[in-house]
Amino acid sequence: LLTKTDEYYEGQILLAQEVGSGTLATFSFYDKSQGFYLLFNSDLNNPGAYTADSVGSFFDSVVFGFYESQQKPVYFGLNGASFTTADMSANGNLSDIISSTNVTYNSYNVNLDAQTQFYSAYLNAVSSRGWISGVASRGYFPAMQMTDFSSSIYGKPAFTLFNNQ
Repeated sequence: LLTKTDEYYEGQILLAQEVGSGTLATFSFYDKSQGFYLLFNSDLNNPGAYTADSVGSFFDSVVFGFYESQQKPVYFGLNGASFTTADMSANGNLSDIISSTNVTYNSYNVNLDAQTQFYSAYLNAVSSRGWISGVASRGYFPAMQMTDFSSSIYGKPAFTLFNNQ
């Protein structure tokens, strides 16, 4: 499929892969891509865990090895919600947080500082590593500036981190 796609598509073919806390999987078909879009999500259970040093250490110990083995550009897709999980264990139904009308999840569940800290740590760690080809926010809703618990950074302090780059 990747070979056939490459015949017709003139752009760069990137394979997306979610990055967990361990190693990054590799597969034989990876040689058919021109690069990788690595997906990083914030840990809602530990929002204060992100520093440029801890994220940079993770990049160096896990992600750089993947980059070296593939020798192709890597792009990072960051996704950090502005949501605190303090009340989630009592409810037990994680799908309820999708509904902004649920009174359990309102303004006291919004944590803009944790979202900003997540993006700040990642952007600072990325900036000193020339082997990373690019970074994007996966949480961006351009139609409206948000101040809710969503992953959108538009209208929130985390947006200024990207805007000032």
